[in-house]
Amino acid sequence: MKNALLLPVLFLLTTYSSLGQQKWQTYTSAVGKYTIQMPANADVKHSASDAELTTEKLEIKDGDILYVASVTIHETELTESDELEKVSLESFTETVGGTLLSQTAWKVKKREGIMATIELKEGIIIYYRVLIDGNRQFQVVAVTEVTSKANSKFINKYFKSFKPE
Repeated sequence: MKNALLLPVLFLLTTYSSLGQQKWQTYTSAVGKYTIQMPANADVKHSASDAELTTEKLEIKDGDILYVASVTIHETELTESDELEKVSLESFTETVGGTLLSQTAWKVKKREGIMATIELKEGIIIYYRVLIDGNRQFQVVAVTEVTSKANSKFINKYFKSFKPE
């Protein structure tokens, strides 16, 4: 199961494109049944890593912030979601070689996941969110090396806009 949770982490860590500040747009995922706002049009990538998993990833770099939202659809419902969310966070932190700075509950529409802040050696900060809902595993991430009020405003807007159906 840990390997199945690690695949979406690796999928998140691919390269990204760079764009300037753009108008925010709402993306609606038919695959993962959620909506999220992102600056401009995000690159959308689909992956079927094996017969049991389908992953959809959105990503865009806008200014100093990289935004990544992904959903992995598992073949069966994920039980013990609290423990699996912890494993997902641990796997992500280990994969990026980061240090976990903080971790707390993330509440989204009566659902509860984990939100965390991870620091990389280079001074890069990763704001990581994970939520498991039935057979869907959501990872919503913002990465920046510049911490400012403007970045915080955009990052907060991004996370607050995430709405699973």
